[in-house]
Amino acid sequence: MNLTLGFDTSAGGVEAVLMDGGSVLSERREEMERGQAEALFPILEDMLAGAGASWRDLARIGVGSGPGNFTGIRISVAAARGLALSLGVPAIGVTGFESLIEGREAPALCLLPARGERFYAQVMSSGEELSAPLPLTTDDPLPDLSGLADPVSIGPSGWEPPARDWRPVTAHIRVERSLAVGAALRARRIGSTGSRPAPLYVKPVNASLPSEAPPTILP
Repeated sequence: MNLTLGFDTSAGGVEAVLMDGGSVLSERREEMERGQAEALFPILEDMLAGAGASWRDLARIGVGSGPGNFTGIRISVAAARGLALSLGVPAIGVTGFESLIEGREAPALCLLPARGERFYAQVMSSGEELSAPLPLTTDDPLPDLSGLADPVSIGPSGWEPPARDWRPVTAHIRVERSLAVGAALRARRIGSTGSRPAPLYVKPVNASLPSEAPPTILP
C-alpha cells in the first residue's frame, strides 16, 4: 500500500482522511469543543483498521497547521511530528489556505472562519503566497487584490462569509472537500519537498499573565 493520511484539528473538531493515490478510502469528521487530543488517535487507528491497513502502510502524512484554534493546531502538529519520527515517513504541514487553493490553477483570496464575525484571509496561488495571512474583522480592508484578474474568494463549504463590502471580489467559491482532504492531496503532490509541520498563528495567543507574584524558590 502507498497510503496518505491527512488530518486537521485547527477548527476545534477532528477531520481525518485516508487516501490510496487519489481515492478516498475513509473519511471522518467529529465535532467537539474539547478532547481532540484523546479522540485523534483512536479515530486514525479505526480508519486504518477499516481499510485493512496499519501505520506501516503509510507513505506520507499531510497535517493542517492552522490558522484556527491554538490548542487544536498544537495537537495536530505534535501528532504529525511524532508519527513522522516513529514511522520514518515525511509529514508535510499544510495551512488551511494551502488546502483551499490545492488543485486550483488561478490565484484567489482564501478565507477561513474565525470566531464571531472575524475571518482569516490570504491571497494564494497553487504554489505561492501572494500576501501575508491576516486575521480580519468586517471593518478591516481586504488584502491587495489589484494583481488578480476578476478576483474571486474561496472558502470551506458550510461557512458563509460575513456581510461586508467585498469589492473587488467578483464571486465566492465554496470548496466542498474538507481541509484534511486538501492537506492529504497537497502532501501527496509535493511529497518530501513540503514544509515540516509548524503551527501557523496569525494572531497573539489569548492568554493573560497571573496577577499574583510567583512564589520565592529557596536554594
